[in-house]
Amino acid sequence: CAVQGFFFTFGIYAMYSYNAMLCIYYTCAIALKMKERDIRRLVEPTLHLFPFAIGIAAAVPPLFYNLYNPSGWETWCTATPLGCAGDDGINSENCVRGELRAFQQIELFFSATTGLFFFIVITALIMICARVVKVSRQYLVIVKVQEAMPISVANSMHRQRKESVMERIRKNHKVTKTVLVQALV
Repeated sequence: CAVQGFFFTFGIYAMYSYNAMLCIYYTCAIALKMKERDIRRLVEPTLHLFPFAIGIAAAVPPLFYNLYNPSGWETWCTATPLGCAGDDGINSENCVRGELRAFQQIELFFSATTGLFFFIVITALIMICARVVKVSRQYLVIVKVQEAMPISVANSMHRQRKESVMERIRKNHKVTKTVLVQALV
């Protein structure tokens, strides 16, 4: 049960950490407009090490304090030993295998990391949405300015160059919107 609890806890917290790190990656790429080379060199090592460290930090202490307990009705682990499922929801000294203080500290750590993941995800999505809105407004202004310009033979070459710029903006914005929709779903 201790091994199963360890790997389950490690997997859950590493997974949530990786989701938060993916949001940070998208924020760097979209909202902060970092180049892929800079992200790989400066940000990505941290994005891989942080989830591993959080998973280990979440899974190891309960192992040392004997806080992984078998469950009587399924092949799984629970925070409290058998026979301690009281209705009051309060864990007493008798109903926590290991140290009650360690159990409470680990619960606090789990709550804090979950709150941190939630904060990272929400902040990243707000930054990405703000960037998408900003680019949409810039795009609309450029389109309106281009439509208002008179077409003449003298500026046809200038117009072709502007159209290629507009096409690049349109493609980049479409990709950004797609990533944003995928992140929200």
